Formats: sequence, C-alpha cells, structure tokens
Amino acid sequence: MLNENSKPFPWIANLRYDFVFFIGASFVGLVYGLFVNGHVTFATYGNFFIYLVFGLSHFGSTWSFYLDHSNRSYFQSRPWLFFYVPCLLVLVPVVLILSGQALLMMAITYWFSGFHVMKQSTGMTNLYRGRLGLKSPGDRRIDDLVILSASWFCLIGRTHNHHDFGYEFIFQSKPAFLLIGILLLFFTFCFIRWLWATRRRLQTYGTAAIPYILFTIASILLFTPFLFTRRFEDAFMANLFGHYCQYLGLVWLINRRKCVPANRASFQSLFLEKISQNTPLRIFVLIAYGVAVSVCAKIFPLFPAIGLTWAHFFVDRYLFRFRDSRIREAILPYLRRGNIHIYKTSFNFL
Repeated sequence: MLNENSKPFPWIANLRYDFVFFIGASFVGLVYGLFVNGHVTFATYGNFFIYLVFGLSHFGSTWSFYLDHSNRSYFQSRPWLFFYVPCLLVLVPVVLILSGQALLMMAITYWFSGFHVMKQSTGMTNLYRGRLGLKSPGDRRIDDLVILSASWFCLIGRTHNHHDFGYEFIFQSKPAFLLIGILLLFFTFCFIRWLWATRRRLQTYGTAAIPYILFTIASILLFTPFLFTRRFEDAFMANLFGHYCQYLGLVWLINRRKCVPANRASFQSLFLEKISQNTPLRIFVLIAYGVAVSVCAKIFPLFPAIGLTWAHFFVDRYLFRFRDSRIREAILPYLRRGNIHIYKTSFNFL
C-alpha cells in the first residue's frame, strides 16, 4: 500500500463531477436500455430527447475547440486534417443519399459510432490510469483489450442475433456463429486477465484505484444494451447516453479550467470565455445548436446532419491525440489538475 503522502489523486475532476459525467452516466444508460424494453412509447420520446439534448450538444461541443486561439493556430497549420477533410466528410453522406445508398450510409455511421465510443472509453481509462501513475504498456494493453473485446462481442452479437446494425453488409452465412464464439472466448480471456490485474492494482493503490476500476467496469457495461435491448434504436441510444455525457463532461471541464481571466491571452475568445463560465448559457447554446440542426434536417432532407457526425468522429480522432505535442500542450494540462475549485457556477460541479 502507498503511504498517505504518496497517495495519488484518483479523480479527473472530483468525486461528484466524475460520478455524474464519467461513471454514473454509463450505468444510467444501462438502466435506460432495460427500462425501454417494456415501454416502447416512452422510448420513442426518450430516444429523441437523448439525441437532441445530449447527442447534438456533444457534437456541437467539438466545434468549441475551433474558437480557442491556441487550438485554431495549430489547426491552421494542418488545414487538410482539421478543415478540408472534415468538410469533405460532411458532403459524403449527401452523395450516398443521392446515389440511393442511404442504408450503407447508416451502417457506416453505426459501426464508426461503435468504434468512436470504444476509443473514447479507452482514452479516458488512460487518463484514470495516469492518475495512479501506471505507465507500463502492459497495463494499458490489458485495459484496452478488455474494453475492445467487450465492445466487439456486443456489437457482433447484436448483428448476428437481431440481423440489424448493418447485418447485410457484414455476414449472412451460418458459420457466422463461429465468430461469436471466438469473440466470447477472447472477451472471457481478457476479462480474467483484467480481474487479475485489478487485484494487483487494489493491493498497490488501495481505495485510490476504485474510480479507475469503476470507470473501466462502466466502459465494459456501456455496450451491453446491444445484447438485451430488443429494438436497435433503443439499444443505440442506451449505449450512446453514457458516451454523450462523458464527452460533454470532458469538453466542459477543459474549457472551464482553461477559459479563466488569467488565461485570456491563450484563447482570445470572449464568447468561449463567457459560455465556459456560465453553465446555464452553455446549456442554452448547445441545446440551441441541437434544435437548429434538427429543424434544418427536418425541413431540408439533404441537410448534412449525418455528415456533421462523421466530421465529429474524424476531428476527435486527432483532437485528443496526446501523442501530438501541440495537442498535449493545448488540452492535457487541464485534465491533469487535481481537485481545485477554480470558480463557482450555478451547478457547482467543480
């Protein structure tokens, strides 16, 4: 056991914030997936509410990074990566719809969404692991593999058992059950290996390891609604609810810690500073973005709402790529701080 003086700070923000956004949201999504199985009418409205309030808000949060001066100067040095390719991705779904490939477009969206959720989970697990000081590649590999194997087992299992989630583009043959068996064995092996590593971590770090362990468990459970929720759209929203909240929590935390008067010269956006320090205003702006996208998609069938989703997938792949020194400088310091109350807001999460 570590002595009290060397005990690491286990939370990304603090106990309340982490449980609301990072850990608890995944369990709420799990309960939602169980509940809507017997309440189809509720699910119809619940799915729309989750997508409008949390989903589109989390897409819109990505674009706040373009308001940050230090980020934008780096983006401008790599225009293909942060401007041209995202714009191209916005247009591709429109081309697919016009060419009669709407089903293919949705299958691509669903599968890349699954990959995107999995990558966010492994990335945040890396943040919690860093809090404990676990630096070995072996520890990271154990966590990544257990989350990867769980996500693929649930997604492939869903596809095979319910014939949805892009089934017609993946497999329709009887030997497909072999893939399910292989994935189940792989997940079982990874989970046992993770349990063994978890025992060692608890022995070494004691209660400080609990947030890290809870988040990893939440990341594994995040995909389980695909196995037990009957309707695909309900399972999809149950899975994404936790993902949406985690992403919003990350972006809000970064901006709230970065956009303070003392750092004004680093981001040079009074609008970003204003919405970062005012929680009700931030919620209003993000929901207004969601309403605007929803209304435009309803009125104009070719409005590229799916394309904005694809651009979000792509940009985030590089926005949180901490191997990049410029990204580390612009984002990572604001996720490494301890339990510091920078300023109070009406919701007082920090």
